[in-house]
Order: sequence, then structure tokens, then C-alpha cells
Amino acid sequence: MFLTQTLTATGAPSKNSQTAALVIISMPEGATVSISNQSGVWYTPVNITLFPDVKGGEYKITISKEGYPTAIAIINLTPRDVKIIKVDLEGLRAAFGENATVEFNEAPYESIKGGHASSWVGCGGMSFSPLREPPMNVLKPSSGDRYFLLIPNNTPIQTPGCIVLTRIYFHGEDGYSIVSSFPYFSSYIPPMATIVVNSTPKDAKVYVFDHHISAEWFTPMTLRVPVIKEPVNNVTLYYPDFERRADGKVVQKVITRNISIISPFDTYRIKVAYGNYALETMIKPAPGETMTLNVEFETLRKAFEVVPMNGTLNIYTDPKNAALMIKDSSGEIVARGYAPMRLSLPPGEYTITASKYRAGANVARVYVASNTSKSVTLHLSQKQAVLKLNVFPANATVLVNGARRGEGIERLVLKAGDYVITFRAPGFLEHKERIILHPGDTKVLNVTLTPLPT
Repeated sequence: MFLTQTLTATGAPSKNSQTAALVIISMPEGATVSISNQSGVWYTPVNITLFPDVKGGEYKITISKEGYPTAIAIINLTPRDVKIIKVDLEGLRAAFGENATVEFNEAPYESIKGGHASSWVGCGGMSFSPLREPPMNVLKPSSGDRYFLLIPNNTPIQTPGCIVLTRIYFHGEDGYSIVSSFPYFSSYIPPMATIVVNSTPKDAKVYVFDHHISAEWFTPMTLRVPVIKEPVNNVTLYYPDFERRADGKVVQKVITRNISIISPFDTYRIKVAYGNYALETMIKPAPGETMTLNVEFETLRKAFEVVPMNGTLNIYTDPKNAALMIKDSSGEIVARGYAPMRLSLPPGEYTITASKYRAGANVARVYVASNTSKSVTLHLSQKQAVLKLNVFPANATVLVNGARRGEGIERLVLKAGDYVITFRAPGFLEHKERIILHPGDTKVLNVTLTPLPT
């Protein structure tokens, strides 16, 4: 199967190289590859050598083929990195259509529902920050409604309560003002359509023309949008007004306003993002139509992978046959066993703890780079390490790697290793500290627990 094939990068960076390598494969082959800030065009399958800054640099890789979705990967490369991009264009087309654009970004899209600014607009509903390109007002008819109205600039729209005409004025990059009026009649009101946006998992961020409302636009959500297929000329709006006559009587009159032309507008660019992945597509509904966009992110993930080429870590101990535990930078255990041990690991920092009965223990931190082999030998020692604890409150319960050691402890004597120290006390939030202790170390840990919210 395409997405499980094994590929060896020929011409990958050497140990002392300042270059990085990209290996790009697609199904079908022959897709065009372009890279931001790089001249030239490549075709899959391909191995590309790049020269990133020593501190790393961001690259945008675009993979396209006529009749298939476009795939974009935004990744960071440092010297000696090797990363593999695998994209199943046929699978993406079957799931999302040929006009979609899929994106992988090493910096995840945050799906945090934050605050927002909104105001009540007469009978129209709640107004949110407008879209800039194209300029469109966003209305939510009432706080209990689960759909949003998009109102193009200078276009009359029928809301559940009235007709709304909006004019948006932008001031610099962030400022704007909205002027809304409410005619009682318009010679033209565009037909509407409904766009439903769903995803698995839900709570994916939704963008319309790159605009996102932080508190509101998450899946599932519904949009009501105008569908204007042709230009509309000379639209007349009627507004009620009052006039006081010379005799003091107030009489009602009608004020008219003319819109010379309303331009066609019937296509909407929708983007749905979750974790490291996003899908963007153009939706063109017919008047009165309900169109549903469903995004299965697991399907997207399986069809579009960006993975670092692993490095090799060889672990030895003196004496031999010590028990080993290897953790990644987040503290997750990635391997256990006995020395000597050979591991294939993604690039990153790892902590190795080795111990053996009557021989002692030791701990080491190592960095594993792409497409390289690294060896490390841990010399075991029976020397203990001392961890002094200054904790508030002083009677807090102390746990070492999940095992309770007691209350009010001021000093721990431990063998060398990688530890998680947990502190608990009634009325306070639990607190954890990860600490690495080498043979003979004496370290001090100062901890002040946070009171529980009242």
C-alpha cells in the first residue's frame, strides 16, 4: 500500500552537513512540487536538498497535479533534518473532490473558544467583526440561533426580523465601522442558500474567506448566504420618514435610495482546521439549496503524512545488561529493555535511565538527529543523589514516580534517574515537577502550591 511503503533517502545529509533533505512521494506520481523562497520546480518522487539556517527555517511546500486536490505542507527544517512527505492524491480526491486544498502545518491550529466582540443591530441580530476581503457583515439573528447570516457590503438582506442594509468602512489594519439601515421595502432581495459545516472530530475551527470568529465559528455550524448569479442594476430602497408641516402637524412620507449596481456573488471559500490539518474548498450553492461540507480529519491524516526520518540510538552500559528506560522530551516512556539496545527514533531529545542491582544507576540526555546514528554508554554508579525540598504548605504529601513517600518531607535520597515528583495538599492544586538526578547530585526544589479557586 502507498502509505505504508518504506523509503530510503539517497544523498541524505551527512553527519557534518549543513544541509537538510526533503523526500516527497505522491500517488499518482508526477505531481509538481514547488517550495517557498526556492527557485525551480520538481516532480514526484523526488529527494530535494535544502540549506536551512542553523537556527531552522520555515518552508511551504506545494504539491499539485491537474485533476487532484492541492496539498500544502508548512514545516520547519534545520541542518541535517530529513523529512518525508507522503500524499495520496487519489484518496484525497475521493474524499474531498478535486478542487480542495489540504494543508499540514507543524504549528497546530489552536481550537480554543475565546471571547469576541459583538453588538446588537436593531432587528437584524448580533453583529460580529466583519470580513475584510470581500467586505461582509456577520449577523447572528439571536443569541439562541445556531446559524449566521453573511451580508455583503451595500446589499439588502432579509433577516427574520427585517431588511438590513450594511455599509462597512475599514480604518487601517484593525479598525472598522459599520453603518446599518432598515428599509421597509427593497425592489430586490437576493435569494439565500444554506451551508452546513461538519467535521469529525467536532469543534474544528471554521474560516470564511480566511476570517474566523473566535467564540463562535467551530463545527458544527451553519451559514445563510446570498446567491447573486448576475449583476442587478438600479435597486430602490424605501424608508419611512416623518415631516412636520407649517401648521405643526406631523405627516409620514417615504424616502427612497438607489443602489446603482449589485455585483454577482455566489461562491464561498470555506476552511476547516483541526490540530495540524486543514481543508479549504470553494462552495457554490444554488438559490434555496442546502450544501453540507463534511471533513473527516482521520481520512485527511492518513492520506497526507509528514514524518521525520528516524535516527538510530545505540545504548550501552557498564556493566552490561542494565535495565533501561527511555523517555521523550515530554516525559512519555518510548522504550524499556536491557542494554545493549538499538532504537530507531524520531529526531528529538531523549532521557535514558539505566540501573542494575548492586551495580547502581545513571542517567543521560541525548539528542537524536534525522538519518544519523548515535551511541552512548552509561557507567553505573552506586552513588546516591540528594533532593532537598522546600515546599509550601510544609505538610504536603510527596509522591515519587507515583509512589507515596510521606508528608512534610524535606529531603529525598534517590538513585540516579529521571523522576516526576508530585505534591498534594488539601485546599491546593496538585503540582508536578520533572527532575533528572545524576550520581552524587545534590539539588534543591522550591515549590509553592496554588490554592484551589474559590
